[in-house]
Amino acid sequence: MKFKTPTVLSILFLFFFSMLHATEYYMTPSGAGALDGSDWANALAKSSLSTTLNTTMAAGDTLFLGSGNYGSSTLSLTSSGTDQAWKSVIGVDTGSGIPHFSGSGNWYRSNPDSGQWQIVNVAGHYWHVENLELSGVQYAIKNSTSASASNFQFTDLYIHDVRHGVYLSYLDDSRFDNVLVTAYTKHGFRLDRGCDDVVFENCVADLSGDDASWWDYSEPFPFGFVLYNNGANTNISFVNCVAANNRRNNQGISYWNGDGFVVENTTTGVSFDNCLAINNEDGGFDLKPVATLVDCVSVLNYRGFRFWGNSSADNCVAVAPFRRSNSNLSGGYGGAGVWTKNGTATLSHFTFYADAGTAAHEEGTGNLTLTDSILAFSGASGGFTSGSITLGAGTVTYRPGSGVDPDFVNASTSWDGSGTDLNSQTYGDTKGYYFDAGVPMVEWVLPEADAYVHDDFPTTNFGSLDYLLVKDANTSEYTRNSFVRFPVSTLSENISTVTLKLKVKAIGGEGAGSRWVEVRKLSDDSWGESTVTWNNKPSAGSLIATLDAGTVDETYEIDVTAYVQSEFAGDGVVSFALVQPNNTNRMVSFYSRESNGNEPSLEVEFTAEPAEPVLVFDAVNFSDYASQSASGGMTLEAADTAIHLTGNTWRKYAYTYTVTTNTVVEVTVDATDVGELMCIGLDSDNDYATGTTNIKIAGSQTHASFVPVGTSYIAGSGPVTYIIPVGTVFTGNMSYLTFIGDDDAGEDIDVIFSDVRIYEAE
Repeated sequence: MKFKTPTVLSILFLFFFSMLHATEYYMTPSGAGALDGSDWANALAKSSLSTTLNTTMAAGDTLFLGSGNYGSSTLSLTSSGTDQAWKSVIGVDTGSGIPHFSGSGNWYRSNPDSGQWQIVNVAGHYWHVENLELSGVQYAIKNSTSASASNFQFTDLYIHDVRHGVYLSYLDDSRFDNVLVTAYTKHGFRLDRGCDDVVFENCVADLSGDDASWWDYSEPFPFGFVLYNNGANTNISFVNCVAANNRRNNQGISYWNGDGFVVENTTTGVSFDNCLAINNEDGGFDLKPVATLVDCVSVLNYRGFRFWGNSSADNCVAVAPFRRSNSNLSGGYGGAGVWTKNGTATLSHFTFYADAGTAAHEEGTGNLTLTDSILAFSGASGGFTSGSITLGAGTVTYRPGSGVDPDFVNASTSWDGSGTDLNSQTYGDTKGYYFDAGVPMVEWVLPEADAYVHDDFPTTNFGSLDYLLVKDANTSEYTRNSFVRFPVSTLSENISTVTLKLKVKAIGGEGAGSRWVEVRKLSDDSWGESTVTWNNKPSAGSLIATLDAGTVDETYEIDVTAYVQSEFAGDGVVSFALVQPNNTNRMVSFYSRESNGNEPSLEVEFTAEPAEPVLVFDAVNFSDYASQSASGGMTLEAADTAIHLTGNTWRKYAYTYTVTTNTVVEVTVDATDVGELMCIGLDSDNDYATGTTNIKIAGSQTHASFVPVGTSYIAGSGPVTYIIPVGTVFTGNMSYLTFIGDDDAGEDIDVIFSDVRIYEAE
């Protein structure tokens, strides 16, 4: 499927949240020094959390939370920022992991109504919450049904051991990005009522994770994502989301339930793009109202796509419908790939593949139409249709001995939903589901600095404002130039297209007519956002493009591919000057990076396929590293492309490589326990301390011999890919590739390193 996972991270930030921070406060669980929050050495204590958030902090302010356990402390977000100055709570790994709000300690999955009620109370407006671990409560993020909130952004959250992960009402204009909810008893994400214009992107709801015992404690009707029917929700989008393992053992009812994505009939404007539902008891996608689905995958759900209304789906696939029941506790194959009742659902480029069951089932008085689709069985069992089904133009059926073999790349009922396995080699992208492995991926880079300068104030800096002014007057004292700088050094993939996007905030009062703005190269990247003035401004270079920027709230796009490619190969920083032709005298105001959501950006398209092959390992070439192993051990998995370390295990692999300043190590990690040190590296001897040659990806321990990545891995996050420019840390002739799973205290680390590539970045 076209699922952009694993998430790609690197030592240097490729994409970061950028806004005006009028004042920054620092907090740790116990506090430090003067306890005034001015820096880490004088951090506030958690006892002042509520006062800091809602009394001390003004619009635009940020509270940084350092490592440690904040216990039963709550984030009561009842005050507000503004549309131009959001308030922020951002967790920082200061040496012992991301900040952890673990609850009061008396929540139990055997009694999910016990213990602390909630951690995050959502009641204000314009808040950004990032990089926290939440656990051990009934509701991790919640508000009351009498409250309303808007413009919240939740980013990089790890939620576990809860009844509900997210349970919100009357939330508008908000986003959830890279939020993982696992080990819950009821619902991962629930919008209960009255929520409008909410986006879930790169979010995961996995009830059990790798611990199937959670199915003994899950409550009736466990759901991954649910839009409930207590009141209308509108315009809800799911992008690159996963709903997995929503099951319950010993249900004691005739119809066992548990769904991946659920939308009840009071919701309108629902869309799913590139989402995966896998191993849920009943419906993968159980949708009552009209919904649109594109590039979605359902695997091992009793009914892959369950449409009650007039929904539509394009380029979707259902594999191996499966369920359990009172009479068959271990489960078996059956059910339907797509099911509808009384609606008129339509599917194009749909694929169904299974050992048994029904490909398309209409149970009521409606009709289900499939065009350019493939319905296939592995053997003699199963039926293609049941009820009123129209197999429209281009649709084909197949079972061995009947029909044309679609020749799937790697047809299997144990498919994990990723990659090209269910692509038809017979029909390509003309029939059925098709995953294009070479489809360009897109990343957005935000500015690290921007400012404007004014010739009437030659020594004044204007870098903290939420706008960038451009004007060239026919007299002195009215000319303004703007500058924007982006980091591009971590764009190690093959860049194909780069687009600079600038949004107009306002225009001057000079009347109608063209408002020309020149976008020029800026060879000097050393200017500072808080120090640049008219007197010390850099000189604008050669012209890239000229645009007529006369429409307020219009986003203008400029192709800057060649310039960014050259700077990427050079110093890894790209700066632009925004000026007007001489004597134009027609002012344009663009949004600056202090305008969250409207800031300048670079849209970077690149080919996702790596240039280097994955390393295939030979067990005989592994040995103990640095005599550090104690318990556990190592196994090779995934056709010898994955190294699984458990307990307290260090391993080195005989591998000669000359590390240059351009050397990159790419690795996917998946860990349920990260222990004290989870590292990868290259070494020339058997001593980790003779040179800094290991990169710490996660772990509670800080050690001078291990260089930490910019964003540490969070245990239970699933597979995450790191692209690590090791050549910026060490160089030289190496003899070993090293894998460290250090856990002297607990000896229960559990990590898989897979898809390892070592190459020279161009």
